[in-house]
Amino acid sequence: MHLGDVRQPAPFALAVLIGFVVARFVGVAAHEVLGHGLFALAFGGSFYGTYVSPGSGFAFVFLPPGGPEAFDAAVALAGILVELLFGVGVLLAYPRMRTFLGRLVTLLLLEVLFVYSFVYLALGALDATAGDAAQATASLGAPHLTASFLVVGLLWAVAAAYGISREIVRITAPFGPTRRQFLYLGLFWFTPL
Repeated sequence: MHLGDVRQPAPFALAVLIGFVVARFVGVAAHEVLGHGLFALAFGGSFYGTYVSPGSGFAFVFLPPGGPEAFDAAVALAGILVELLFGVGVLLAYPRMRTFLGRLVTLLLLEVLFVYSFVYLALGALDATAGDAAQATASLGAPHLTASFLVVGLLWAVAAAYGISREIVRITAPFGPTRRQFLYLGLFWFTPL
């Protein structure tokens, strides 16, 4: 399949859509398998299955009863931790990307690994979501951590989104009119929706 000139709006949007789906699969798989699964094994538990899709996932893990609550909290937060560490590795590799498409796909990975992980840290701390951060706060019996996860997650998500947005403008329309810059930012952030 030939996308055409990926620097043009329609092929750019198609590349973003395809790249985002792949990036989400990678991010969710890392979160569930390398995060929850391997951490459960590291703490003496078992990891016996997973479900991964671009929208969500879950890991089937078992931790022996009677262990420290910190183990449960660590396994709950391990998926986010692994995604963030993986994101740091991708960020360090970014300068080595020489092609436009390589940079775009790398930025999509960073969007998933940083922005989505921090948003999940924040919103997953709310009891109604039953997210990983909410499970960690419940395991630790520390409801005061909810506000911390919410604030830290949202601030870091905004900071990461800002950095990624600056780079999108730099690679798509660094000296172009503001309208063109906003077009590519809109295509990058809203095409996956």
